[in-house]
Amino acid sequence: MPRRYPGEPSWRPASAVLHDVLVFVAVFASYLWSAPRSVVLEDDGFFILAAYFNGAAHPPGYPLYTALAHLATLLPLGSIAFRVHAFTALSAALACLVLRRVAARLVGSPAWGSVSALVFGFSATFWSQSIIAEVYALNVLLLFLLIALALDPSSFSPVSRARPVFLAGLLYGLSLSNHLPLVLLSSPALLAIYWPHLRQLLRHAPAALIGVLCGLAPYAWMIYRTHAVPEFCFFGPIRNWADFWYVISRQAYRDVDFSPSAGWNDKFLYAGFVLRETARQFGTFGWPVSLVGLVLAWRRWPASCYLGFVLACLGCTLAIVLLRDIDYDLFHRNIFRVYPLVAYGAAAIWLGLGARAAVQWADHVFRGAAEKNLLAAALAVLLVGTTWVGGAGANFRAHDDWSAAYAGVLLHSLPQRAVLYANADTVNGPVGYLHWIEGARPDIRLYSGWYLVVEDQPYRPYMLPPAELEALYERFIGSHADSIFYTNDFPHAHASDDYGLYLRVGYPGEGSASRVIAGPRISAFFAAIARARPPADPWERMHYWRLRADHCRVWGNIQVDSLPEKVRARDFVPCDHYQGRLLLVRLLLGSGSRDLHAMERLLDEARDLREQSSTKQERAALELLTAEVLRRAGRDAEAAGHFREAARIWPHPQNPAMARR
Repeated sequence: MPRRYPGEPSWRPASAVLHDVLVFVAVFASYLWSAPRSVVLEDDGFFILAAYFNGAAHPPGYPLYTALAHLATLLPLGSIAFRVHAFTALSAALACLVLRRVAARLVGSPAWGSVSALVFGFSATFWSQSIIAEVYALNVLLLFLLIALALDPSSFSPVSRARPVFLAGLLYGLSLSNHLPLVLLSSPALLAIYWPHLRQLLRHAPAALIGVLCGLAPYAWMIYRTHAVPEFCFFGPIRNWADFWYVISRQAYRDVDFSPSAGWNDKFLYAGFVLRETARQFGTFGWPVSLVGLVLAWRRWPASCYLGFVLACLGCTLAIVLLRDIDYDLFHRNIFRVYPLVAYGAAAIWLGLGARAAVQWADHVFRGAAEKNLLAAALAVLLVGTTWVGGAGANFRAHDDWSAAYAGVLLHSLPQRAVLYANADTVNGPVGYLHWIEGARPDIRLYSGWYLVVEDQPYRPYMLPPAELEALYERFIGSHADSIFYTNDFPHAHASDDYGLYLRVGYPGEGSASRVIAGPRISAFFAAIARARPPADPWERMHYWRLRADHCRVWGNIQVDSLPEKVRARDFVPCDHYQGRLLLVRLLLGSGSRDLHAMERLLDEARDLREQSSTKQERAALELLTAEVLRRAGRDAEAAGHFREAARIWPHPQNPAMARR
């Protein structure tokens, strides 16, 4: 006989409803308690702006999330940022509720289904994406709704008609409208889970197609909104099929998704990273219990269901690793770490199955209902409690105003009627939120490198070849009488003043030499973050070290004449970190200093701080500078070894060590 799901007594027993309420309230309350009240990093600011102005987020647009989050911004519930964060929290809590229903059916117990949902809801990575403006919680909700529909015996019974087929198509279309890439990668898993209903799906294929088309309707709304509010759409108006394809295919992120310096070793390292992250999600005791459940599911679940869940895990982990060539470094790990959430959901269900089996096995030893119930309660509290402690410790961000403080200093340090050009997530998101939503510095004009209007003509600068791009920026400079400030990616032929957080374009008559200017507001901000501990959030921590490097750059260039003495006296607090020590070495080399011993000491100290680096390029810079110092000391053979090591760490065409191998 074919294996069947243990299931619950029925789809809506009173006990199941009680478990639903307990799970929903527990996770939703935890999310609201820990959610940031203002804008944070990752893509938070971009999604809040897109939601508030009902625009379009970065590719592929995420029209379902932005449209629903826009409705949340209309509610009188704290700041606009908190309203969008609360909407994400609601999506995540509903996802846990649906996962509880799926787990209860597959595990055969409402109580252990609740344990599965709670450990998933409190797991560190899912919790981190449930309290900010992000699309992953809604993606999990829609995918598990599709799975729940397939596992519900009342949906695809022999007498059912086209309604469940239409509903499945609608949910699939809505999923594509929320996160197109991850849903496509999860499609083989859905096909396996729906395989027992294939005949019914084919018989009602028109209903399924209509459902999918209805679910894709948010893309039509997105196209309309790109013309209604182009300034709040990542790439401006979508004018034709080529524009639409450019957005939904994520061509703008090709440099992020495919790196020339990535190889098979990076793929193997990411495979190990996935295993470690999965083991980390449910605390010290959760991963072995989940592993037991994985083995038991092979014996107890129908083959199509088991295969579907395995494919769901592989689709958002191994498939991404194989399809994308990304560097294994801190920056890309922080991007990648949120993709396997569906895999963590499957692991949580296996955990419930393994935990129930452990209690059943112990029952043979104790032979008593009281002992069995006590053991079950203790194991449930252990699994849920340790997971909650780990998740809360990493994700309590109710008082996290770090990004807003940074954006506020940047905005309020600019002169009146300044023009600010930026093309960095760490700038555009929080600065745009404070400026356009909270009304900070209304006299300033903000521009983005993704969509730029020059002399009433719209452009997408990063689609232009370098020569046309530089000419466009010259026209942009000429069309503004006010001072133009920029943070990155603004090539021009003028001198520039470096203020630390941004640079100012020099104009004819101001001199041809670039200057370093330490303004009081920015200097005070730099001094404050130098005294503070690095933030706990991984994105904010990366930005923290970048700001520390900016501080060192300003301080070092101002102190360049006395720098050798300060280095010998160990008087370089602004540069007391990895990037700072490398910058000190660069400044010493550039000044013609002959104190090679001091440079070697700085490099040795930087080697102990390599974990502060975010990319392969930053790590390879240590070897390049070491090689240059050794070469100046006449130790060419040792220098050649460090050049080879730099090429091994970052085998990129832009690495100067590649020509020296």
